[in-house]
Amino acid sequence: MLTRRALWLKSIEALPALPRGGMGTAIRYAVAKSTRLAPLQTVIARGDTVVQVGAVGKGELWEMHRLVGPKGRVVAVEPAPDNLESIRKRIEDERICNITVIPKGAWSEPGTQTLYMHPQHAGSHIMLASGTRHDRAMRPEAYTDAVRIEVDRLDDLLAEHGIAQCDLIKITVMGAEMKVLAGMARLLQTTPKVWVKAHALIDGAPANQAISQLLAQRGYRTVLLRGNLGPDGRQRPGDVYATRF
Repeated sequence: MLTRRALWLKSIEALPALPRGGMGTAIRYAVAKSTRLAPLQTVIARGDTVVQVGAVGKGELWEMHRLVGPKGRVVAVEPAPDNLESIRKRIEDERICNITVIPKGAWSEPGTQTLYMHPQHAGSHIMLASGTRHDRAMRPEAYTDAVRIEVDRLDDLLAEHGIAQCDLIKITVMGAEMKVLAGMARLLQTTPKVWVKAHALIDGAPANQAISQLLAQRGYRTVLLRGNLGPDGRQRPGDVYATRF
């Protein structure tokens, strides 16, 4: 007899084969709502165009690439020099042709921002000007470097690369999620699936509350996913998974 965990693993293995479009999106939403979990296998379909805002060289970008398959497309929006170098090297070494790299940061408006470079974790580089409080943020002097990066609205970053439509946008930007969402007015009218990291606090309240409210106002159905453990060993607020179908 299969255990509950074995049944769950078998079910998520089958989910990428679900049809694209409204029916597949609705089923994926139902799974996320009932489990409060959204591993990539549950939200990405073969052939999807997916965007990762905040991409790490050794991160889940490559799992996204595997799941969309050769007929899909992955777009990595990432400004950090070390992450860009790692991503581009692997693309070149493996001759990957369906990953597009946009070497800028996503923000609420065009301009420049300071990106603080974490001394140990490439996934913890941060723009401290986001106005939120992130549990992995440190004092500015504790970072190894502070680099000026170009930023722009995600609407415009994708349009510049000819990307008019995408199936999933995953936002992982160390507390700057609301800034990114503020630059997505057009995309939030057409993108069926949005997944937003939400570990930060906004005015002392979990960011997932503000993010969920914003997306609901834009016509999405939202799920607050289960949070993981933070660096202090306490439960973090969960991410927001949102769909329109």
